[in-house]
Amino acid sequence: SRKMRIRTIIHIEYEVCKLNYIEVLKDIDDELIEKEYTEIEFENTVDISEHNFTLNEKIEVPNGAESIGEVLKTDVKLYDTEYKAVSGKVIVKGNAGICVLYTDTQGDIRFVEAETPFTEIIDSESISENTMCDIDYCILGCMCSVEPDNDGDLRVINIDTDVCAMLKGVKLYKKEIVKDCFMPYKKTCC
Repeated sequence: SRKMRIRTIIHIEYEVCKLNYIEVLKDIDDELIEKEYTEIEFENTVDISEHNFTLNEKIEVPNGAESIGEVLKTDVKLYDTEYKAVSGKVIVKGNAGICVLYTDTQGDIRFVEAETPFTEIIDSESISENTMCDIDYCILGCMCSVEPDNDGDLRVINIDTDVCAMLKGVKLYKKEIVKDCFMPYKKTCC
């Protein structure tokens, strides 16, 4: 029997959301009371959801390099991401950096890199043009397969990457509330 010891480092990010009900004084219906108003900004979370999509890319080994023997490791990173919120949708754009470590037919270790832009549309009914979004991306998995090129040599790597986009949509709005009030010759408590 063989024994195996595995150690791992796990990184967990979390966010705790709590509904908080507060009472504010919007107005007083007495003309004898002097009032001072101020405008405050509220943040309302309108959407917290996860959306999965797949990125497909084909990478060809450069000319002059040997054909692919075996794929050892594939690494995909998303960067330069941006978004645009429109009515009922969020359009996300960015780049995927792909690096593939492989052995050639001679047994030598080689790598090939590629960069591919992506655009995805995330549907969300509660999103509008003035929604601020926070989007985190997570690579769920990456599958590679080697395909022959036009000459029949194994020189094309087909990569399918499953991505999860975690969306948090927030709307900001302002309300006017009573900051202070007083009535001449009377004791007030605001």
